[in-house]
Amino acid sequence: AGDLFAAGFLAAHLDGRSVEDALALGAAAAAEVISHWGARPEEDLGVIRDALFA
Repeated sequence: AGDLFAAGFLAAHLDGRSVEDALALGAAAAAEVISHWGARPEEDLGVIRDALFA
């Protein structure tokens, strides 16, 4: 979950979003990976980002 949080945060940060948005995407990515068995996300980070910032 920590790796996905960092990936989401950095993806939003590099996209020029605010710190609050970067934290939100990090949390959403981490939440996705802990919502099922296994260490890999089932949903693409881009899909999560698009849903969060739509």
